[in-house]
Amino acid sequence: MEHAEHAEQEAQWLQPALAIASLRLCLRAGLWSELDPRCIDVARQQVEARGARYPEVRVRAVARSWMRQPAIVAGTTVEVEVVVERAHAGPCSAKYEKMVPRGGQLVKVVESYGCLVCRDSETAGGSKGSIVGMVDVDVDDWAQAEASASFKMIAPKEPGTYELRVHMRSGSTLGVRADVGCSFEVVAAESLAAQQKDEDSYSD
Repeated sequence: MEHAEHAEQEAQWLQPALAIASLRLCLRAGLWSELDPRCIDVARQQVEARGARYPEVRVRAVARSWMRQPAIVAGTTVEVEVVVERAHAGPCSAKYEKMVPRGGQLVKVVESYGCLVCRDSETAGGSKGSIVGMVDVDVDDWAQAEASASFKMIAPKEPGTYELRVHMRSGSTLGVRADVGCSFEVVAAESLAAQQKDEDSYSD
């Protein structure tokens, strides 16, 4: 019963986190809604007024073994990579959005997209909607067609198929949002060992 209550509390974090992100954007833009078409029109005008293009983005994600093994074994490290595709890529006169530390120096970032990754199905590992990670996808150059970032998580102990969903929000521009799902398969260590044994026997 205690585990079920904890999982339910985990799942409740996603919507407040997304609401906070939306509120920050509204306050930054001085607007009352992230979804009202009138607000989005104003946001578009704000972006164009500073010499930039209103973002047109898509997002994709993939989960794989961190060590690039052919299978994800229970309890090993999974790498989740998020890629933001920028249809609006091209030169412009706008200034950079922020500076971030990278490789021992400060790097200019022209656009940034915050991504929350959550479970998209009920599993033994946790409830649907519970957050498993977050990552910022930063764009260093206006001409970049896409940018990516990744984070690591531990694969569940129970073998099976696990579904994730990435919720992406622009860090500075109202109305720019996207989400995408991805999945990965977890196998038991015994199953992988048996498979490798069979393959070794076949190659002999």
